[in-house]
Amino acid sequence: MWSNTIRGAQFLDGTVPRLIRAIEKLTAVLESAKEEEMEKETEDEITLRVLHAALDACGGRSIDIASMIDDLERKSKSVARIQKVLDLSTSHVPGPDPDWGNLRAVEHEHGWIVFINPNHDGIPLWWRHIGEMAEAHGCLMVNFDSAADTVDCFETWEW
Repeated sequence: MWSNTIRGAQFLDGTVPRLIRAIEKLTAVLESAKEEEMEKETEDEITLRVLHAALDACGGRSIDIASMIDDLERKSKSVARIQKVLDLSTSHVPGPDPDWGNLRAVEHEHGWIVFINPNHDGIPLWWRHIGEMAEAHGCLMVNFDSAADTVDCFETWEW
């Protein structure tokens, strides 16, 4: 009981004022940030700024916060990008050996993966509508798969 009382008094004497200073500092950082800048920042970047502000207010790094900051800094430098893929039936391809033109296509067991090429020179006519639709939706590639669905807005071929 006595040791808990001592710990409680130490907590009130040292930790609470530091927490109050940290909260004030964090509030100032968040209020001073322009709304536009906050929208451009990723969640990890905002979290990193808040953690750095907390450390400044507390006057140092705790082991837990230091490891969190290190993890966030590592993540922000090597973030894997998740990309969209348009998934279409192979019936949208005009045959088993299509002309890909200047497109980069990779064959797989059930079809092809075709990377979007924003340069429309040398692109086959049958691909243009598909490529434009994929680009408009932010897709990096189109996966033509024999098990995928057909889509009414794209031409189909029997082969």
